[in-house]
Amino acid sequence: FRDEIFCRFLLPTDARRTDLLLATPKQDKGGIGPQIVSWAYERDDGGRGFVFGGQDFRDNLAHDDYRRFLLNGIAWAAHIEIPADGIQSPKPDVSGVSPAVFH
Repeated sequence: FRDEIFCRFLLPTDARRTDLLLATPKQDKGGIGPQIVSWAYERDDGGRGFVFGGQDFRDNLAHDDYRRFLLNGIAWAAHIEIPADGIQSPKPDVSGVSPAVFH
């Protein structure tokens, strides 16, 4: 699959953050190397956040692992229990979504 990942996040070291995905730009002309593109964060008060710097192309939602990653992250942030094999979901029909609205 392809995605337009936004990277070069300037993230300070923080024990409350868990880095989830690293990616290297396909055309790494600046030699920046692997960059953090997704992470989870748990505040001291129990609040949670999940960040993913991608999901620009609707066709990616047809990939089960991609969709499961996003759903698991959202559910984790909402304190929803996640099954051992992850949250399962049907493949969405994106044929009615205009590319002008969503790549």
